[in-house]
Amino acid sequence: MKATRFFRQFTSAVLLSLIAGTLGNVALAQPEQPVRRAFLLHLPCADGDGKSYNNFRRSNAEISVNREYYEAVMEVKPGGEMSCGLRTDTPATLELEFGMRDSDRGSAPVIVTLFLDGFQIDSQTVAPGQTRSILADVTNVRSIAIETACTKPINCGSPVYFTKAELTEIPLFIQQQ
Repeated sequence: MKATRFFRQFTSAVLLSLIAGTLGNVALAQPEQPVRRAFLLHLPCADGDGKSYNNFRRSNAEISVNREYYEAVMEVKPGGEMSCGLRTDTPATLELEFGMRDSDRGSAPVIVTLFLDGFQIDSQTVAPGQTRSILADVTNVRSIAIETACTKPINCGSPVYFTKAELTEIPLFIQQQ
C-alpha cells in the first residue's frame, strides 16, 4: 500500500515538473515575425538597354518545361537587361527560378546573369525544356541587375520565363536562433 502511494506521488511529481518545464519554455519563447516576401518587379527598376522589345515584364503564362506545368510570373527575351534598386536593413535573399518552354526546342540557349552592386555573382545557361535557379544573399546590397543573352546568333529570340523572382527578408532575431 505504501509502495503504491509512493509510486503515485512520484509519478505526479514527475508529470508536474514536465508540465512546468514545457510551460516555462512556452512563456520564454519570442513571438515570431512573419518573413516578408516581395516580387522583384515591385522594386524600382530601370530598363538597361533602352529597347522595348526585350524588356522584363510581368507574365501569367502557363508553360510546359521538361513536361512539367509552371505558371510564369515574369518573362524576358534574350538581350534584356534590368537593374533594380534595393534597400534592406535585415538579412535578405533573392530567389530566381526560370526556364524555357518545351515548345521552343531548336531555339538557342540563353545565358541569365545576375549582378549585385555591379559585380557578377552568378550566370546560368538555360535551354528549351530546362529549368535553372539562382539563390543569392542580398543583405546590404543596393542594386540588383539581371541580363539575358543568346549563346548563338541564330535561332535566338525565345523568351525565358521566370516562375519565381522573389526577395525574402528575414527578421534579425529569427536568424539568431
